[in-house]
Amino acid sequence: MKSAPLPSQKKELAAILLAYIIFAAIFGFAYRYAINPDGVSQLRLAGYIAEGNFLQSVTSSWSPLFIWLISPFLFFGFDGLAAARIVIALSGAGLVLGSWLLTLRIGLSRNSRFIAVLIAALLISDWTVRNIGADLPVAALTIFYIYLATHPDILIDRKISFFCGIAGGFSYLAHHYALPFFLAHYPLMLLLRGYIDRDKNGFPVKKVFMSLAAGVAGLLIISSIWIGIVSVKYGHLAISSKGSIAHAAVGPKDKDRRHPFFVGGLYKPRDAYAIHVFEDPSEVEFKTWSPFESREYFMYQLKLIKDNAVYILNHFVTQSPFFTYAFVIGILTLIPIAFLLNPLNNEKRFLYLWVVITFGIYCSGYLLVIARSPRRFYALMIVFLFISFHFLEEFKNGVSGVISGRRKKILIYYLLIIVVPAFALKPGVHLLKSAKDIVAIEQVNPYKEIAGRISAIQFPPPYAIIRSSQKPHTDTYIAYYLKKQLLGRPLSRDVDGITKELEAADAKSLLVFDNPEIVEKLKKDKRYIHAGAVKLENSKRYLNAVNIKQDEIKGWDKEVNVFILE
Repeated sequence: MKSAPLPSQKKELAAILLAYIIFAAIFGFAYRYAINPDGVSQLRLAGYIAEGNFLQSVTSSWSPLFIWLISPFLFFGFDGLAAARIVIALSGAGLVLGSWLLTLRIGLSRNSRFIAVLIAALLISDWTVRNIGADLPVAALTIFYIYLATHPDILIDRKISFFCGIAGGFSYLAHHYALPFFLAHYPLMLLLRGYIDRDKNGFPVKKVFMSLAAGVAGLLIISSIWIGIVSVKYGHLAISSKGSIAHAAVGPKDKDRRHPFFVGGLYKPRDAYAIHVFEDPSEVEFKTWSPFESREYFMYQLKLIKDNAVYILNHFVTQSPFFTYAFVIGILTLIPIAFLLNPLNNEKRFLYLWVVITFGIYCSGYLLVIARSPRRFYALMIVFLFISFHFLEEFKNGVSGVISGRRKKILIYYLLIIVVPAFALKPGVHLLKSAKDIVAIEQVNPYKEIAGRISAIQFPPPYAIIRSSQKPHTDTYIAYYLKKQLLGRPLSRDVDGITKELEAADAKSLLVFDNPEIVEKLKKDKRYIHAGAVKLENSKRYLNAVNIKQDEIKGWDKEVNVFILE
């Protein structure tokens, strides 16, 4: 099996990349103002680097690679959202290239490879606007790692093993989960290759061990630098705090274990330059738990594993936001038939085993914590797409001795009608809708507009906010554009209780969006100075903006009153 594209195929790859650029440009322009809490935090951290304050960007809560890639664009004056979209789109192009290379491991014919990677380009372009975060960078690096880890000469050429580790190290810099995945997956891939390549002299133990050492060396060269920096900052060995936070948030319901800054309450960041405590969530005390604390907790962990397993299955089959259910069922029906119609050689045995191992290990980590986000599985979706095309070809080869000529062509078209819509229908419809939205809908950035109106009133940070919207995370979007420290939302509903919370958190100001009763009481309270009010007009047009929901902008058709604590 060839491991590099032939020169004659470069035009096909160029055509796919051009198609990706067009797809990504349409999605990116339609969703250019979409934002999310993780994105706000990472944009802030990237901004510190752009300002020359690298140490302020160091945290165990966020992987650094995506932040590092954004910072040069911010340094040269790019808008934060534009910078993030550019980095994500470029990462998507890398994922398209990695996907093209991976098809060489799966043994697709030239025509099938072109169609499969073109569909992958459509899927990836859709993913570029789903979230501001490191999802596409880590997916691209994971695909490159898998491409290297499945190389037939990995036990012979130590450079391949070393670069496997390098890819694993950069994957860790993109997302902390990549580190345990590499440590569990890479040794098994070497053992699998050793098992497949064993000869009359037996299992190549020495080759496996040397390849493992080379891979781990490559991993440590990259990952140890960041681990060292973070550990020095925190004063102890620190690899990631994200896993424990995520596990705490999905814990038993005997306590409210949700992220506190998205539920309510005032939390002052440790650092004065931070606009919100979510820039470094490790500062917040979460209600952690262990399944070994009690029988009830252990049973809850088992239920969590079951629920996550069901979600992962549903995500790829019945309730996927990207795949079409009816056609995926057709593919799953096709796979065992295609498998039985063809002889099983070592090459296919290796292919099927590494796919099963990769899916099993990658999903198992999320079974313990939380799997409820499609973006965690982008790399696996690419593998699923390509293995589906592989079995389509296997089915075609299996029946080639039975039917031929016109009937064979009809069968091929029929199979394509099953496989192509399974993966291309939903993202294709989304692409058309996005193109329509560009023409038909006025795109606005409501959070930037609101912040611009509020900033006309001078008030000192840090500040708290009162809003009726049940989406506290949108408060951070406004804070990002205000560039003032946000403490959160008071839990109290009366003026005295609110004041006590504000004083305890050392708040200087309070923004009240849509609570006229509280506004009147605050105006009469001598502990507060009414700094001014802003009337938000035409807020209903925000409802047409992409990625804006009614409950996120509730109260924006009224006044925002600003109070300063004396």
